[in-house]
Amino acid sequence: MDPILALAFGVVVPALVALAFVVVLRRPFARTARGGETDLPAPWAAGFGLAAAYGIGVGLLLGWPDLPPVDVTLVAPWAAGVAAFLGLIRDGRVRGAASGVLGLGLGVFMTGPIEDMTLRVGLIAGVTASMVALERGLARLSERLDPRGAALSQIVLVSGAALAVLFSDTASLAQATGGLAAGLGALFTLGLLWPRAAVLTRAAPAVAAILVTNLWGTTLFANGHPAVLAALTLAPLLVSFIPPLAASRRAILRIAVPAALIGIPIAAAGAFAGLRYFATEDASASEHATGPTDPTSPSAATPATPSGTPTTSGTPTTPGTSGYDPGYGY
Repeated sequence: MDPILALAFGVVVPALVALAFVVVLRRPFARTARGGETDLPAPWAAGFGLAAAYGIGVGLLLGWPDLPPVDVTLVAPWAAGVAAFLGLIRDGRVRGAASGVLGLGLGVFMTGPIEDMTLRVGLIAGVTASMVALERGLARLSERLDPRGAALSQIVLVSGAALAVLFSDTASLAQATGGLAAGLGALFTLGLLWPRAAVLTRAAPAVAAILVTNLWGTTLFANGHPAVLAALTLAPLLVSFIPPLAASRRAILRIAVPAALIGIPIAAAGAFAGLRYFATEDASASEHATGPTDPTSPSAATPATPSGTPTTSGTPTTPGTSGYDPGYGY
């Protein structure tokens, strides 16, 4: 894709979509006759805006996935749309429980290609726990922090997730995840003028659904690592338990300190993912540099398809039959 179009579809359009939802539905600039801020209208608007921003970005960059998706790692747009409706729930505990149910459904769907039932049950439990932990962590950050500090922290988290996905050899998903960061960035920027534009408490299920599906998808079917997934999933929850982060009278500290703290585990996870990625690349380059393949080796005797791609007996060749289509979106 042309770089200008990629920038427009992956950054500009998601940012404008997120802004449109919040500006139209929440009216962050509205004030009462006395000059004070009115009660926050449409607290769920940011969740729908971010889900729409991500989904439209995916559709423009990769094409809108089928329902059910051929590639289970591309369930995120649909999951985000469902999760946005959870933002209509006022009670945080009920919203967290509903997020767990959604996580359970995602786990069942995403692990469908795995035949080992014992392993599959454990992975379903892991996906469910990740969804609950991430949604609760994001919600707690939004409840305890200055809205702009919480929004900036989520930008750091999502940017780290996009980098981790990129280092998992899934550049298309990384580009789409970057669209979510762009949407959050737009709300953060608007929040610098009107802080309540950056209130994201009820957007937590939508953001969590996108990150959980993308991170688990790359861990299960690409080159992702469970340690990276765990660090990114638990970072918001761990940071939310640090004593009052919003106590400072200086706005710059209320905004920057939480983002810096959450950036520590995210940076560590990104560094680990990057080291694994480049180590794999170096090993692959060394293997190619060793010369022609031994003609007696099994790989040399593998027949090729008419397009020149080797096939292995028993390996599915239809995209998506293994749960992940590595050619999708490239």
